[in-house]
Amino acid sequence: RLLSPRCRRLLAWSEQARSWLEVMHGGEVARALAAKTEIFTGSTGPPVAEAKRHALPLRVAFVGGELHRKGGLAVLRAARRLSADGVPVELTLVGDPRRPTDVLPSWERYRDEAVSLLGHVTALDRVTPEAARALIARSHVLVLPSLQETLGWVTLEAMQRATVPLVSGI
Repeated sequence: RLLSPRCRRLLAWSEQARSWLEVMHGGEVARALAAKTEIFTGSTGPPVAEAKRHALPLRVAFVGGELHRKGGLAVLRAARRLSADGVPVELTLVGDPRRPTDVLPSWERYRDEAVSLLGHVTALDRVTPEAARALIARSHVLVLPSLQETLGWVTLEAMQRATVPLVSGI
């Protein structure tokens, strides 16, 4: 089916994945598959060349369109606890206020409570992908204690920018 004219393009996650096709299929089939295979990096961009130097305050980022589903409340609680334990933390939350819910508090309520409780929280509404990647690059840690999502693009973006992703184990 991969050689079928209906399959116009293959997307490989890495050069290693692309070369795996050659090893598995070999010969003429491998050449035909290679001709229609692209390396897909999504919106992540190129990796950074070196590791970050960590210092205080700890810069923590949360980037997620759905604050509730992606564990935004857990992020606020953790930041409050770190702050209470004397760890200087700068938390930046990026959410999408256009995703309303009838059951859970609104993004605006989370944002306002976070700023009033912690004082050192920057809460941003929707940002461009470039701004989100820049925020991730400036941060020491990206947190995504998601309640439903196993591995979001944002974690790959963090790894490519030498930012430690701290995610839930679902």
